[in-house]
Amino acid sequence: MTTAPPKRVHNRDATCSAILSATAAIITEKGLDNFTISEIGRRAKVNRALIYHYYQNRENLITHAVDWIMERNNLPASKLSGDAVA
Repeated sequence: MTTAPPKRVHNRDATCSAILSATAAIITEKGLDNFTISEIGRRAKVNRALIYHYYQNRENLITHAVDWIMERNNLPASKLSGDAVA
């Protein structure tokens, strides 16, 4: 018995989470310079145009993905920049 492919995400928060999760995973796998927006769209199961609807450009998407990762892991932004005080 085959299973149906997962349904597409329809609400904004879930869509953005899917995009950011896919972005984080692909950057982890391939690095910052070796991924495409199309790859993220395929992984997140969204159209490329929708990614650009939510994020202005590649750099904006990367910035939001880093912020999303930091927030999910309860890390202050200062940890990323190395400004944290011990």
